[in-house]
Amino acid sequence: MSIHLCNIIYNNKQEYNEHYETIANYVINNYGKLIESEKKEIIKMFISNNEVDDILLKCLIKYYNPEKHIMNLETFISQCKKILKIFKRVFFDLEDDEWNIYKFPNNRFEIKENEVIFENTIPLNYVSDSFKEYIEHLIRILNNVSDYKVDYKLLSDEENHVCFVLLFIRK
Repeated sequence: MSIHLCNIIYNNKQEYNEHYETIANYVINNYGKLIESEKKEIIKMFISNNEVDDILLKCLIKYYNPEKHIMNLETFISQCKKILKIFKRVFFDLEDDEWNIYKFPNNRFEIKENEVIFENTIPLNYVSDSFKEYIEHLIRILNNVSDYKVDYKLLSDEENHVCFVLLFIRK
């Protein structure tokens, strides 16, 4: 099976669904002979656009390094919201689609002027080393956006079986 045949199958969605078995058999019988471009075309046949997005975002969160800009707090908050929204798919276990934002003054947290806290929650049993690694990558990205400093803290609430994810922003 050539790349050309793979493309014909891939482009014709009706036939594409009927040829999974043929493609799988071809791959097994020719695995050591497949070239990289053929493997990539075959993979595209088996995964959805959502799965491609997930893989892409998991790579981006590790390697994205934004250019640092001087900006005011409101602009930085907007940039943080945008970045958090983009990478929400990586943190699919977070309970809220949008992070809660707390500014000075508020009744929930003791915050100084020019400080902000972003808050979200995750089920306690989903807090893993990989989750912590992704949070650290996210913090690295946010710290590279501007001269604001971003730190995080994970606070466990055993009674409610959740972990609060807090992002602290300060000058």
